[in-house]
Amino acid sequence: MALQRWCGVGLDLVSHDIKVVLFHNYFLSANPMSISSSPVYLYSLHINCWKDLPESYLHHELIRHWLYNPAYFKGFFYWIFRSRKNEYVVAFDMGNDSFQKINYPCDAPDRKCNATLACIAIQSLCLRSR
Repeated sequence: MALQRWCGVGLDLVSHDIKVVLFHNYFLSANPMSISSSPVYLYSLHINCWKDLPESYLHHELIRHWLYNPAYFKGFFYWIFRSRKNEYVVAFDMGNDSFQKINYPCDAPDRKCNATLACIAIQSLCLRSR
């Protein structure tokens, strides 16, 4: 068995709590697509406690692929999601502990943007092409 992890740390702007969202994917070393377990946990610094996040359709799509280029901005933690068929931004809302999917504004639906996320000094989140 092998373990793959992603995490994000940020400020919950509603409760002013520092939170950590953590993905664990357990899979057979020979076949990363054979995920046997994929819990997602959320830690709250304020109450010093971990809790399980409920699974969702987006969660099931995320666990079988990779997340890239993490960025935190204004109460949300962002990753770029990439698979053979899809590419989009995944946002985790620290205020209501939920995931959201944000589609890319690409020209052609079958073309990959190959983008990165960046937080800019003028207080905006930027998706830039490489």
